[in-house]
Amino acid sequence: MVKIVLKSFWYKYQKRYQEIKSVLCVGLDPEFGQLPESAKKAANPIWEFNKAIIEATLDYACAYKPNLAFYLADGIRGLDALYKTVEFIPDNLPVILDCKIGDIGNTMNAYLESFFTDLKVDAIPLILL
Repeated sequence: MVKIVLKSFWYKYQKRYQEIKSVLCVGLDPEFGQLPESAKKAANPIWEFNKAIIEATLDYACAYKPNLAFYLADGIRGLDALYKTVEFIPDNLPVILDCKIGDIGNTMNAYLESFFTDLKVDAIPLILL
């Protein structure tokens, strides 16, 4: 069983809302083909693009939501970009990893360990069917 110790997503979200009076959640869905040419020339294009987006939206964002699929599509470099992105977002802002996964027992525990303990995101969406 994975033990997750976090300052709750809702605590961070509500505190941030009180500070800036905004509910803006910035989606970080870097589809490689849609990145600006200037970003594509960087050693890690997704990371450079995300860094610029975060810097431009930091005063207005209540949360950030990277979509795992776009990072996986760029392989190891994409995963490196995801880790750098999450680390770059200030700790007082919640990070929602859009991963739309669901599985059984130990497989789900492995996902949770990876996302919450290693990557250190604050929330993931649940899809109930």
